[in-house]
Formats: sequence, structure tokens, C-alpha cells
Amino acid sequence: MKKLIVALIITISLISGHAILIGVVNDGASKSQIRYYTDVLDREGFINKVISPDRLKDKREYPQYDALMWICGDSTETLSKTDKKIIEEYLKLSDKGVYVEGERVMYDSAFVDSGFFYKRLFDVSYDNSELKDFVIKTRWDNPITWGMKENLFISNNEDTDIMLYTGHDDREILFRVDMDTAYYRNIGVKTIGVMNDNYKSRVLLLSFSPPVRRIPEIDYSNFVRNLAQWLVFDIRRLIDHFAEHKVRVLDKRLAELLLYKLIYAVNAGSKKELDMFMQYRSDGQFPGSVYDYVADGLREYYKSSTKWQEDFGISTRIRLL
Repeated sequence: MKKLIVALIITISLISGHAILIGVVNDGASKSQIRYYTDVLDREGFINKVISPDRLKDKREYPQYDALMWICGDSTETLSKTDKKIIEEYLKLSDKGVYVEGERVMYDSAFVDSGFFYKRLFDVSYDNSELKDFVIKTRWDNPITWGMKENLFISNNEDTDIMLYTGHDDREILFRVDMDTAYYRNIGVKTIGVMNDNYKSRVLLLSFSPPVRRIPEIDYSNFVRNLAQWLVFDIRRLIDHFAEHKVRVLDKRLAELLLYKLIYAVNAGSKKELDMFMQYRSDGQFPGSVYDYVADGLREYYKSSTKWQEDFGISTRIRLL
């Protein structure tokens, strides 16, 4: 597994003069489950506020939160119809991130609304494999799971339901459950968590979290910090951040995050962010080490993407990098 050496040289509570605020929504979680997140957020310099779902029934509350961490924990009831409506309305605002976590998130979805909400937002459906022993895999280049082992064996006393991911981009998989291919016969990928990112919003679902929380191989400090960065850093904030601070030491974690988000923006049909990235460099506002790292990554992705190669606009931009 590749090791990413990270030099964090800034406090991320303030970005381009804007105070970052993460709302930690306690929706039936215990105090210890909430502190799993808030302790790391506090230590890493992220301003956060623990709130109830009821507080978000007032839409005037939405704009102040750059991201929501919606924690259901081990609650027997997770997202209600009202909760889902709040999340959908919140994501209609630009540059917002939502993280939903809970043991019964997927289980409830199979019966509350036939899983339509989760299918639409996360491209996942309920799966009742109810495994006790299984292996989960992660990718070193997934910005949320950096620093974790690639293969983790889980042995759990209770059956663990997992979700069925029917999307097409492996980079969206947070934890992949390794099962016998004959079992699921290519009908999808069994997962514990998935993420979706475009240049407008970011959403992530982590289901059946107690087994994950108890895995010593997962450094929860890294996980929560990486998650928070992914939620609050949109592309333009990242570009402005690098341009403003002109960092001399390459922060590979944030550079990789910028690369990842630029690829998603282009794939989502927007080239504005890529143009902004190139223009800042042309104007001498962007540090060379970061630009070279991201540009090299874009060139490598271009080589592997027929869609990019066939797009004249993308091809022209890649040649000009």
C-alpha cells in the first residue's frame, strides 16, 4: 500500500476568509458515538456544532453549515421522511456536503420507501447477506480511506447487513466487501459505504458502522479528518486555498483531493474548474509543486479515458497543461 506523507501546515477552520462550520446531527446516536466525530473535528481545527434534526426543519438554518454529518448510530430507527426531505433540500444549495452514518440505515430503507431515496442519492440497494466473517477492501487513492490497510478481516458476533452498490465508478466505493464472485454473479458490488461527488455537492453513506468503528486497523482520526476535508473542500475553495497560501511543501492529501474533484467535475460536464486551475497557474498564482502533481494525474487519467480522448475540449486542455 502506498504511503502518503502528509505535511499539514494550515488550520482548516478558515478558508479564503470563510469560517467553516460542520453541523453534527445527533439523530439517535449515543454521546460516545457523537464524540467519535467531534473529538477529531475539534483536534483538527474544524468548527462544529452538535444539533438535532428538529433544528433543521427551519430552512434558514441551512446556509450556515458547510457540511452535515448525520449520525444515526445504533438507533433502531434512522432517517424519517422528514429527515430525507431535509437532506434533499439542503443539497440543493451549492457546495454542500452530507455524510449519513447508521447501523440500520440500509435495513430501514428497504421497508420505509423501498430504498428509492438511497438508490437515487447513492446508487445502492438493501442487501441481506448478513455476514459474520468477511474481508473489506479499500483503495489507497480514495481520499477518505487514505492510511488504512487494503484488506481488513472482520469477525463479528452478530450478522452484519451490507449494501449492494450498482454504480460504475470504483472510486466511489468506501469499503468493498470481498465475497465469492459466484455468490453475487456480477449483479453488483457488496459494500459498507459509498460516496458521490460532483462540482456542486458531496454525499457519503456509511451503513452498519459499529463493526467498522471497532476495527483497530482503521485509524479513526485519519478517517474523520479525511472525511471532513472531503465534505467541506469544493474545487474552487481548494484552488483558492493553494493560490492564497502558496505552500512550498507539497501537501499530497489536498493535492490528490483537488485532482479527484477536477476529474469528477469534468465527468459531470463542467470544465470551468479545470479552466480556473489552469488560469491560476498561468497568472503565476499557483504553486508549481501542486500544479505539477495534479497536472501529471490529469494526464494519466486522460490516457485511460476514451471519453476524454474523444472530447476535443478536454484534449485541448490536457495538451495545454
